[in-house]
Amino acid sequence: MVALVLFAGLLVGNWLGYELRAEPEAVTVVWPPSGLLLGALLLSEPRRWRLFLSLSVAAEVVAAALATWSLPEATMALPFALLNTGEALLAAALLRRVRPGLSFGRAGDLALFAAVGAGLAPLISGIAAGGLLVWQYEGLAWFAEAEKWALGNAVGVLVFAPPTVLWVTRPPRWTSSRRLVEGTIATVGMGATLLLVDRAGAGSVDHVFDLPVFLVPFLLFGAVRFGPRGVAAMAVAAVLLLVELMLVGGGLASRSITSHTQTVAVQAFLYVSVLTTYLLAATTVERQTAEDE
Repeated sequence: MVALVLFAGLLVGNWLGYELRAEPEAVTVVWPPSGLLLGALLLSEPRRWRLFLSLSVAAEVVAAALATWSLPEATMALPFALLNTGEALLAAALLRRVRPGLSFGRAGDLALFAAVGAGLAPLISGIAAGGLLVWQYEGLAWFAEAEKWALGNAVGVLVFAPPTVLWVTRPPRWTSSRRLVEGTIATVGMGATLLLVDRAGAGSVDHVFDLPVFLVPFLLFGAVRFGPRGVAAMAVAAVLLLVELMLVGGGLASRSITSHTQTVAVQAFLYVSVLTTYLLAATTVERQTAEDE
């Protein structure tokens, strides 16, 4: 049952990854499966990793086939699927060895997670992926594709791995109706603000950060008020909505992410924003725990 749920989640994650591509860029802005798979590996015993890794490869190849309806394209996705799987395996193995009891409620553990799971591992896979992309597609630059691949996977890890671990180990619980109302208002307000800013910016082609900066106040509020579990939900919703608005539709989509510089700028902004939010949430929890003791 767990394997089936994981496969379905990875399939949906791969579909989202293909939807979040910045055309004509070959690399997606955010790659959700990188975080989903790493979260699953951190939650499971190493003896089950072989099954989960196999499911990840299968999900990526199937998603590529469904997205392109082309057998050659699906075949070409296999080496990239192996790279993504190897990245998650490397990160999980290192994190298990260095910090067996990794907790997203501790700032030190979060920093280690960011350095290894959203730093070293994506960097290594990005270097290899850049070479593969240049070999398969003409006119691409190795460094540019490697940079986008590494950042896209790193953002995917930061956004989707923590909620995978946090919600499975301890499902979100609202301690009061007031907290539920606050969370709902914050999430809806964040979405409404992005939509309003998106429409107000129709026709403008400057300042690619106009949309991302409006995420920050809501994420910071979620970090202080709801802790790591609550802010995890807001981060997932915020990043998916933001990238979708910047790729399709009207408004700020007229300044859609079409260049290497814009892609990397948005990826880097999301990386720093989400990591800062999680660190603030973890620090707030640690401080509250210390005061209670």
